[in-house]
Amino acid sequence: MARAVKRAAPHVRVSTFFHNVEARFFADAFRQSRSPRALATLLAVRSAEAAAARFSDQRLVLSNRESKALHETYGIGGTDIVPISVDDRLGSVPPSDQVVSADAPLLFVGGDFYANKAGIRWFARHVAPAIDRKTVVVGHGMDELRPELEAVRNVQVIGPAAALAPYYVEARAVVAPIFGGSGMKTKVAEALMFGKKVIGSGEAFSGYDNAVPEAGTICETADEFIAAIRALPPTAPAFDSALRKQFERHHSLRRLTDRLAHAMGRQ
Repeated sequence: MARAVKRAAPHVRVSTFFHNVEARFFADAFRQSRSPRALATLLAVRSAEAAAARFSDQRLVLSNRESKALHETYGIGGTDIVPISVDDRLGSVPPSDQVVSADAPLLFVGGDFYANKAGIRWFARHVAPAIDRKTVVVGHGMDELRPELEAVRNVQVIGPAAALAPYYVEARAVVAPIFGGSGMKTKVAEALMFGKKVIGSGEAFSGYDNAVPEAGTICETADEFIAAIRALPPTAPAFDSALRKQFERHHSLRRLTDRLAHAMGRQ
């Protein structure tokens, strides 16, 4: 579309929001599943994305890392940084005196894509057996992994859920063992929305520079995840208003509107 517009009307400015560098995402997916379909998808995506980068006057990206990745892939970087924003689904704020119990579960939220599956499988194999706390897994397609994950004694798979709020409110913390993919991870913004700390990988926190270290702990190895989980205090508020303010300040739709208005106003 960008190419068609610029060829038909070169004076029209084109802005493209690169939610991630799709070619890198699908290259990782192809390495996980080397099928003809995965290769065809990668080639099609790369061709389209290259045209979008080349023919756009303005390239909005989620973070400095994504701008660098865009430049490394296509020789042209981003023009504006617009971090991820998500719809506010908090509903009512939990009472200020509500706390989660000492045995409250950890929560993993993620849809059916390769990095989420690989991450929770790794966590179930290397971390969950060593901690004395249940991990609840919620997300579309995750129920397909139930037999494998629930073979670990303290992992429970919910699968798709009509509402995430009850699981966030009851959780002690959110775990995000994500070691692949690109862009920014929605699960971290959601955790901030619900006032929850995150124990996650550096990849999970990519782009969340303003939230680290207040939002949680970065871990890269099983031992680091285990240590961070064991270090959690016995009880904690069900809702951390300071983390919620991080969401409102950086990842709410209102903040997104302000950033886009500023970016569009500079054209």
